[in-house]
Amino acid sequence: MVDIKLALTIDVEPLPRKMLVLFRDKDIPLNTAFPTLLDLTEKYNIPMTYFITHDYWDKIDLRFPHLVQRASENGEVASHVHFSDGRIYRTDYGFQRMLIESATDSLRSQGFNVRSFRGGAHFFNRDTLRVLEELNYSVDSSIVPGLYAKPVRGLVIDHRKATSLIPYFPSRNDPHLLGHSTVLEVPLTSYPILRFRTKAMEFLVAVPLDFHVIFQKPLFAIFKFQKLLMKEPGAVITIGFHTYDLLHIRRYDIEKFFTTAKRMNVKFCTLSEVRKSYKPISEQSIRINFAFQTYSKLFYMPI
Repeated sequence: MVDIKLALTIDVEPLPRKMLVLFRDKDIPLNTAFPTLLDLTEKYNIPMTYFITHDYWDKIDLRFPHLVQRASENGEVASHVHFSDGRIYRTDYGFQRMLIESATDSLRSQGFNVRSFRGGAHFFNRDTLRVLEELNYSVDSSIVPGLYAKPVRGLVIDHRKATSLIPYFPSRNDPHLLGHSTVLEVPLTSYPILRFRTKAMEFLVAVPLDFHVIFQKPLFAIFKFQKLLMKEPGAVITIGFHTYDLLHIRRYDIEKFFTTAKRMNVKFCTLSEVRKSYKPISEQSIRINFAFQTYSKLFYMPI
């Protein structure tokens, strides 16, 4: 049996507009489902990474400060930023720096040692990486290998050059490739739909693992994890979902997944713990089945 290292992550966000038709209160996940999740993580000693959305922190700090404190006691509090000014997404360096720095200062001023980051809608580019290095972040978990999406007008998410699930230190010129950044990229686990190659490059088309399947069919999910890890030794299974997703999951299903995973010796960890235990893989031992490789001195690792 393959050893499974599992990093569960959750983006703490208000309800999206499309769900307000069913639930009038934007904060209903924090009133109901999120406390249930915290109860279960405490009961079964499951460490998780909690990404606090930057423009939602003030409301959380005002109405639910005890929830974030509880999360930090058995897990990790991290930063989550949507690069929007309320109307459109902006991805220039100056705007990213302003939002990430503001979010970081807000959390660190409350005593949270914030070292992990995720971009809203999985956006991440070299400017994002530059800001994270300047603000002393250790981990990013924005990239979904194989994902291509246009979630809102004017924003394109293209991670098709990312073809592996193994954590790596990215290039400062292209975060999808191996380099010498001080920030460890821990890709979200995706399931490949299509993989195609040319002489110069490889592209992967994939989607994130469905959290419904993970919680409702735990044995099937763990089998999938093992199958992925047989192909990608050294990878960390990293699952991301939102607080409002919890509204569609029963307490029984979460508890069943935790007990099943514990019984099968799944090792739960936070992203910071992944960073602490990370051992770089030598270039000679990496399978070269990915991205660009034009000269022997230019080495690009799949993510």
